[in-house]
Amino acid sequence: MIKFKIKYFILIIIFVLLLIGCGERNDKTLSDFISSFTIEENISDDIELSDSYTFNNKTITAVWSSDNEDALTSDGKVILSEDEAYVTLTGTFKYNDIEMTKSFDIVVEGVEISKLISKAFSSVSLPDETNDDIELPSKVTYGSYRFSTSWVSSKPNIISNSGVFNYPDEDTAVTLTCNVSRSTNTYSKSFTVTAKKLDKAKYLNALNNLNIPSMVETNLHISSSITIDNKDYDIIWSSNNEEVLTTSGRISYINSNTIVLLSATINVKNVAVTKVFEVTVIPNEAINHINQCIDEIVIPNIISNDIYLLKSLHNVKLEWTSSDPTVLNNDGTINKENKTYKQVTLSLKLTSGEHEATTEFITYVAYEPHMFIDRTFTGTKESTKISNGKLVLADGALKGTYTTDEISVNNFFECVGSYSAISSKTETCELKVRLKVNNKWSKYFTYGEFGFGLQNACYGQNDTYVTMSEDEIKTTSSYQATAFQLQIVLKRSKVSETGPIVSLIALTIFYNVEDFTVDITNIRKEVKYDVPELYQHIVPNIGGIICSVTSSTMLVMHKGYSFDFTTQYPHQYMAPLLKDYGNNVYGNWSYNCIGIGSLGFNSYVKKFQSYEEIMYHLNYVGPISASIRGTFKTDAKTYTTGGHLMVLTGYKIEGSKIYFYVNDPNIYGVSTRTTLENLKAVNRMVSYIVE
Repeated sequence: MIKFKIKYFILIIIFVLLLIGCGERNDKTLSDFISSFTIEENISDDIELSDSYTFNNKTITAVWSSDNEDALTSDGKVILSEDEAYVTLTGTFKYNDIEMTKSFDIVVEGVEISKLISKAFSSVSLPDETNDDIELPSKVTYGSYRFSTSWVSSKPNIISNSGVFNYPDEDTAVTLTCNVSRSTNTYSKSFTVTAKKLDKAKYLNALNNLNIPSMVETNLHISSSITIDNKDYDIIWSSNNEEVLTTSGRISYINSNTIVLLSATINVKNVAVTKVFEVTVIPNEAINHINQCIDEIVIPNIISNDIYLLKSLHNVKLEWTSSDPTVLNNDGTINKENKTYKQVTLSLKLTSGEHEATTEFITYVAYEPHMFIDRTFTGTKESTKISNGKLVLADGALKGTYTTDEISVNNFFECVGSYSAISSKTETCELKVRLKVNNKWSKYFTYGEFGFGLQNACYGQNDTYVTMSEDEIKTTSSYQATAFQLQIVLKRSKVSETGPIVSLIALTIFYNVEDFTVDITNIRKEVKYDVPELYQHIVPNIGGIICSVTSSTMLVMHKGYSFDFTTQYPHQYMAPLLKDYGNNVYGNWSYNCIGIGSLGFNSYVKKFQSYEEIMYHLNYVGPISASIRGTFKTDAKTYTTGGHLMVLTGYKIEGSKIYFYVNDPNIYGVSTRTTLENLKAVNRMVSYIVE
């Protein structure tokens, strides 16, 4: 038993000695490796650092760390600068279970600025070939250095100095040179990019797939855009015979088959790709064209200025007859001596081929000296034209103007301009107004460019005798204006766009005393319109300041406009669209009506001269939004306001008492009633009109 224990003890001693001997050999292997491992003390280029090394057929692992990563990173990348930098690079080496470290003191040499810029150039990566714009960096960087660049293209008509691409006729090599200026020196590096020509076949095939039939006898549905390779392109349509088939797909009356060439063009960058469709238009029943014309023609319920009466529409002849030419002529001209509303029936005969039809429009006509509305656009047109009774840009024009004649009126101190036009972010209008004061014309005061969806802005302006604050244009001191002139500027970003489409421009004049009486003997005793009720304070954050927008929204909803497409409250959705971002207000009178007009309605600001005129309007046209100020008493609530908008939805004549029905967005429950006396105490007589 003793011999057995001694035997095992000796074996354990031998095993321990073997382990000690092995450790000594590991330690020597590692120390010999470290002794042989060197790094240059002065460097200006990257050094090769590995995470493992082979030494005497043995693998040694390494972990590196730098105490100055801004000069030399832990993976051996040198970051140069103009000044030398000092770095301690430490390696931790391991072989089996033995670990040792060694530090190296290194100087990263300073270099000339040219080398730093050269290093910065290496950060620029341009494609070898392109068929689109190239982003040319305005700065190049290396380490902590940032150098501003300028670019020069060898063929700027193909790739501009800012990287804008235009298709060449053939594949073309373009040299783009990046320049960095430092003190008096300029350093450059050139890149070659091949600009690829356009593959027209792909786009022509896409256009060819448009659903354009070779024969038609009813109106065509024409696409305004096409998607190719997940990119949308506007389609510009043209017809060689607009009288038969318009670019909107509307066919007109014809008596025999007629071939029309309908062209679809898309602009791919600078290249126009066009597909021509040969369409045979087959005669359709003339009565169909007549009925469509009747559906398109709209005559205002109240006419206070000349109107445009079309003589033809879609090859259908139109003949107008007024029941009282002394009030409203057959050509739409009103008698400006008539200042009392008179009912006029406009009879219309429509003739298409052998078919005839007649229809009638009842309207009420009186010249209102305080309300100028231009619907006929008979003034001076530059790059604009009349299309279907509306003012639009001339074919191919991106900008145009229309200027009214000089309008002489009775002396006045204040006015507000407005207009109705379908607009968008890329189709805008700008209304300008000038006044004649002291026999001199003021400058044009602008309401700013307005495009539905933009952050539109109006600003205060001044001239010698005239000033503009938000929407109101006023004369200064005791001077009065004796005439005015309006100008509207139309713009669009592409000729393929159909807008803006202007249906009217307006100026309402504030007369302190004006003889404009209205006979309300024959109006209804009670009128009440079913106007949707909106409470302004339900809108978070801005609810307390959007009475104007809320009133405008109620009016367009009454006219049938639906907000089903949005999850927001209707007036919450409309608020940013009608806001005046220049004055930072939601209550710009003009912008509210201009915004309503962008939805396709005829709308304008009007200053009523009497309550009889308001009641007449409520009877024959519809509800209005009214501006008030002061202490307002209603059946539901009494409150004081420094400025507020609400909707008058009707009235009731009860013996000698007159009541007005009100949708007040400031009152919870909205719908209420007030007396004529209470309304007179606060009403500023300024209203939003939606025809």
